[in-house]
Amino acid sequence: MVMETVADLSKTEDLITIGAERHAIIVDAAVEISSLCELLRKYKEADYTAVRGVLARIDDLARIVGTGLDDSVQQTADLARDLRRD
Repeated sequence: MVMETVADLSKTEDLITIGAERHAIIVDAAVEISSLCELLRKYKEADYTAVRGVLARIDDLARIVGTGLDDSVQQTADLARDLRRD
């Protein structure tokens, strides 16, 4: 059975294990996506530039979630930096 391990993400054929810090980052990103979507639903006549900014952030967060769950190269510290914009 082939096993890939990078930082706190391990994958085998049938199992993926995610460390607590990586899990927290993914959950935080998903919660922020939900909050931003709710914000957009409330403001139907929002400024176009503001909407573009929110959409860009949602896109960044979606990438963090996808990368956090499946990228065998992306380090958890990099995901945290991208989430917090450090």
